[in-house]
Amino acid sequence: MAAITFDKATLHYPGNPRPTINNMDLAIRDGEFVAVVGPSGSGKSTTLRMVAGLEKLTGGEIYIGDTPASTLAPSKRDVAMVFQSYALYPHMTVAENMAFALKMQNVSKDEQQKRVAEASRLLDLDQYLERLPKALSGGQRQRVAMGRAIVRDPQVFLMDEPLSNLDAKLRVSTRAEISQLQRRLNTTMLYVTHDQTEAMTMADRIAVLEGGDMQQVGSPEELYRTPANTFVATFIGTPSMNMMTGTIEGSEITIGHIRLPLPPLAQQPTSNRVVLGIRPENLEVVSDGQGDTRAAAEYVENFGSDKYVHASIDGLNDLGDFIIRVPNTLRIAAGDAFDLRFDRDFLHLFDAETTARIN
Repeated sequence: MAAITFDKATLHYPGNPRPTINNMDLAIRDGEFVAVVGPSGSGKSTTLRMVAGLEKLTGGEIYIGDTPASTLAPSKRDVAMVFQSYALYPHMTVAENMAFALKMQNVSKDEQQKRVAEASRLLDLDQYLERLPKALSGGQRQRVAMGRAIVRDPQVFLMDEPLSNLDAKLRVSTRAEISQLQRRLNTTMLYVTHDQTEAMTMADRIAVLEGGDMQQVGSPEELYRTPANTFVATFIGTPSMNMMTGTIEGSEITIGHIRLPLPPLAQQPTSNRVVLGIRPENLEVVSDGQGDTRAAAEYVENFGSDKYVHASIDGLNDLGDFIIRVPNTLRIAAGDAFDLRFDRDFLHLFDAETTARIN
């Protein structure tokens, strides 16, 4: 096992106006599960390829353990990568697919069989060892791809969106299997996904990338409760955080006719203009006359245990899609008007100029 350390790691392709990965600093502890998330083009997969040695750094360094990785050939880095596509050999059985890398390394047949048997038990693949990939489901193929990585007993696992080809139900069960497997193996894992729900439910820590820049690194709880800026605030969490631009006036935040108490500030904004964020579950439908504003339901999504009410707020027509999360027991339909209260304990404030968190 080994830690991974990014020390101002930079990758700048010739002709590009800006680096694909820009001065990345990230320390992944030995045995830790870290997920890298971000939108398409943010540099997530490139980060994995840099660790694997498939992309050459143009600045900084990546350490695997205490060894500078830029001095090592990809074959010497002792990492195993699981791709979005299963990349199984169609003419080989499950057992042959899992053992192929060991065969190329001239590992003895007895040792190959031993490692394949151990990985097979871990992944519940014993009954499929003699099957060809075409006779397996998508989830089973993904487990074979993981088994092929496990038999190598690498220092580091690199996973590049391994669940994106699975259906929604299978994705849920497979992500639980990966989390449990990583804890049993106690192996360092760097996991790339565009799905922030996967990252929130699986990882010890999450690194959020945008445009090649690291926006924030922290536990799922830290990113959800104290996002560092407006990008992280809106990227982490489903549904997304509601954002409203307002001004600080004395001890209050004013957003149109809405007036809310100003929470204690960790730092002063560059001006009196701020962005107020509030998550859908921190808004409450209350009795007439007891709210901070009046709203009307545009349409309602029913998710069984909850409803997401997409609403407009009186006098504030530029808010976009404003979402309120309410219990399923609340009877509310499109066209209904109601009073809305903001939970004072869960107001997120950001500088309107820098987008950085200030409370």
